[in-house]
Amino acid sequence: MWNAIFYAIGFLIFIFGQMHNSVQSKSNNLQGWPGYRAWLNAQAANIATRALFCFAGYSFAVHKVAENVQAHGMPVTGTGLAAIAGFAACGILYQTFGALGFMRVETIDIAAPSPESPKQ
Repeated sequence: MWNAIFYAIGFLIFIFGQMHNSVQSKSNNLQGWPGYRAWLNAQAANIATRALFCFAGYSFAVHKVAENVQAHGMPVTGTGLAAIAGFAACGILYQTFGALGFMRVETIDIAAPSPESPKQ
């Protein structure tokens, strides 16, 4: 149970970090809570797809990797790897889906930068 919780936390840390970086970026006009909501609305299908594939690969990412690492003499538990595996799985799928044109969402398309009020 703890493995799944830590895996989900790793996944969510990646998502929240990505969302925060997009809202803070000077290349768009997303600002404050409305910016976070707009980003989440635009990325909802992408995040849901990543979540589906990440959690489908959960067993491999946590259990098999932990078995292989332990087989090589490193005293690591599945719980110790779970958060890292969730973060990494989300990152790998983010890059993979970004290479596919139909899965890419450009933040500049949902909130183009405003020339009169650039972010500081």
